[in-house]
Amino acid sequence: MSLPKSKMMFKQYNPKGTEDLEDWRQRFVAIADPTEYLGGIELVGSWNEWQTFKRNWPTFRNTILIDWLAEVEIKLRSEAISNLCAQAIDPKGSAAAKWIAEGRYKPRKAGAPSKAEVTRQAKIQARVDDEVEDEIARVKHLYSEEGLSQAQLEIRITALNNFEAFVRLVAPYQLIAHCHIAMCKWIQVNDEENRLLLWPRDHGKSRYSAFYAAWEVVRDPATTIIYASATAEKAEEQLRFIKSILDSKVVRRYFPGLIHPEEGRREAWNKTFIVVDHEHRKREGVVDSTLMTCGLEKTITGKHCKRLILDDIVVPENNTETGRRDVNNWAAQAASIMSAESSMLVVGTRYHPLDAYQIMMDMQYEDPIENENGDTELVEQNMFTIMQDDVELDGEFLWPRHQRKDGKYFGFNARILARKKAVYDANNQITQFFAQYYNDPNDKSTAPISRDLFKYYKKEELEYIAGMWMIAGKPCWLYAAVDMAASTKDKADYTVVLVGAIDDEGNRYIIDIKRFRTQKSSEIFDAIKSSYVAYQFKKLRIEAVAGFRLVAQDLADRLTGEGVRIPIDLYIPPNSNGKFARVNGILEPLYQSGAIYHYRGGNCQVLEDELVSVNPLHDDTKDAWAMTCDVMEMPIKRRQQSTNKIISFHKRYGGLAA
Repeated sequence: MSLPKSKMMFKQYNPKGTEDLEDWRQRFVAIADPTEYLGGIELVGSWNEWQTFKRNWPTFRNTILIDWLAEVEIKLRSEAISNLCAQAIDPKGSAAAKWIAEGRYKPRKAGAPSKAEVTRQAKIQARVDDEVEDEIARVKHLYSEEGLSQAQLEIRITALNNFEAFVRLVAPYQLIAHCHIAMCKWIQVNDEENRLLLWPRDHGKSRYSAFYAAWEVVRDPATTIIYASATAEKAEEQLRFIKSILDSKVVRRYFPGLIHPEEGRREAWNKTFIVVDHEHRKREGVVDSTLMTCGLEKTITGKHCKRLILDDIVVPENNTETGRRDVNNWAAQAASIMSAESSMLVVGTRYHPLDAYQIMMDMQYEDPIENENGDTELVEQNMFTIMQDDVELDGEFLWPRHQRKDGKYFGFNARILARKKAVYDANNQITQFFAQYYNDPNDKSTAPISRDLFKYYKKEELEYIAGMWMIAGKPCWLYAAVDMAASTKDKADYTVVLVGAIDDEGNRYIIDIKRFRTQKSSEIFDAIKSSYVAYQFKKLRIEAVAGFRLVAQDLADRLTGEGVRIPIDLYIPPNSNGKFARVNGILEPLYQSGAIYHYRGGNCQVLEDELVSVNPLHDDTKDAWAMTCDVMEMPIKRRQQSTNKIISFHKRYGGLAA
């Protein structure tokens, strides 16, 4: 049986690998099929194998493939739009080029479209038609073609239509990793939406926010942008960088007329705002500055903007209860100055569970949507489109360490991250480390369980003597629980098989934790069986919530069929209480009473990180531990009942009562 195709096939990740990832990229892009169908078949042999390959390697699916598809789209659209530009003087133009330039090659959903969908697509198509014509006009009239070759004109139109291409044009020195390509595509695709980018520190968020501001000005010289940071100094620093882009030789050459070549004859430029010289702005009669900066200490009522950019508005200095309230109030005020066609780009790093970014993530609005019957119904939609990534996931870094041609290094590896963590830890700021690098704001002041409640035993104290488990010489009884995850996606929870023990004094011990991602019930079964063989626990609880009841029952039947003779509790959580309250309601009293003991390291460290987090990225291990502790209650209650049994006599007939 051949091994599944995955990351380990490639020379770049495995010394024994036989495939070259760069060769795969070239073959995929050369085919230029944005549906992935032909490219996937070319690379792995079949469409099903292609889907399996992507599941086996989440980083490829979520970053590398995005880069490849972006390159395919750039190739297709660049070629098509270039043809349109060359044929702009011909009223007939090129139907085929226009079809590609408009993105009509993208696959449609199966089945006949509804009336509402037909209407929606007609509106979209009308807008696209207008945009294509506008783009032709932009090429011919927005910027002069004098002095540019055909190749340079093609570069211009590509940069106007593609954010990544613009960055590469104005900053050829910029080291662009897969994560930055994905970010550029995400910003561009969601250009009309409110966007929230939550990335770790030192990953280039602010730099790309400045690139985006410059790109918006170049694309639309009549635009108005407000660029805000936590302090005026930070915003002004960004403006200096934006100025350097707009006043660069490359922008002057490819986009003439934007900035007057003679500094003394330009529109007003100062340290807080700029106004471009382009005729389009004057024709539109724009009054507000092209780009204005401010800090959160400045009131911006009375201003107007088409684009609002909020860059690192949450910082250590305002990470207080009062500071957070002020930031939230300012952000709400800023949103009120935006016009109907405006959009917002927010980039930042988490600091607190109740910071402005959390509020933005939770914001929703009621969107009137026409259903299939032609009726309008209100549907809750998220106010922000969110791109959230951690510094690393399962050892794969968002921005892997890389060396630029001039010898300068960028990005992260395990050593650099460990050194940064050590600094935070030494200064009693470990919660901030997880907030700023993992989007996990574990604030001890609001967490129900703190690290100082953790107690430990030595795993070598666990012994099996004469058919009885012992911990430090005390008899104990072992139990287990299974928490199943819904999918294998990068941000999905893990499946956890957790074994715990309880002694006759009610102390609980974590014995073993298996944590993995899978969609196969057979792998869950194998994990349970191996744990039972190792520990012979007395009872197993399996969470059997709605989507897992059949799976849970199947696991129970298979265990019985394999001769695993243990009581199995198919647990259905009560609907009357939320998961957070239920889990903490079980665990918090036990930790407060000092009745729980951990082992050091391994997946127990994962559990500890979940326990101290108010809003953990994953809560699978904590949930499994709560279920294990809960199922342990029953033998204690039985022993107490037998110990405290009251002997009574029958009132009428005498003798012992039944």
